[in-house]
Amino acid sequence: MLNTAESQKPIVIVGMGPGGMAAALKLAEKGKKVAILENREEFARIQTVMLSPDSVNFLLSLTTLPDIKLSEFKRSLRALNDKVKDKSVQLTDSQMNDLEFLLELSKNDKKVELHELQEFFKRKMQEKYPNQIEII
Repeated sequence: MLNTAESQKPIVIVGMGPGGMAAALKLAEKGKKVAILENREEFARIQTVMLSPDSVNFLLSLTTLPDIKLSEFKRSLRALNDKVKDKSVQLTDSQMNDLEFLLELSKNDKKVELHELQEFFKRKMQEKYPNQIEII
């Protein structure tokens, strides 16, 4: 029998911190079924974190935004935003949410409120892997 996401037992992750959520996304990308155990209804931690270039690159890998390069992060985000404003590029609602999140991140020198990062990860889980990642 093939070990597909539907037939396998889930890998359990305790807590929806950024590390657990990133791990869940990477596991789902590899075809694994994941269960995240979280006792809170909403993200409540008030903390600012500064993201490394590798972390920003990981965030970019979760999006489908065209022409965004880590080496020219701010400039390429502004250029895409300008194309959206002048209607030469159309983005889906999901891509617009990603663009807004990343523009805010670029304005703050890659600093982000922890709860905003968690919301981004949660949205990506629901969009990309709705049947592979379960939050319990």
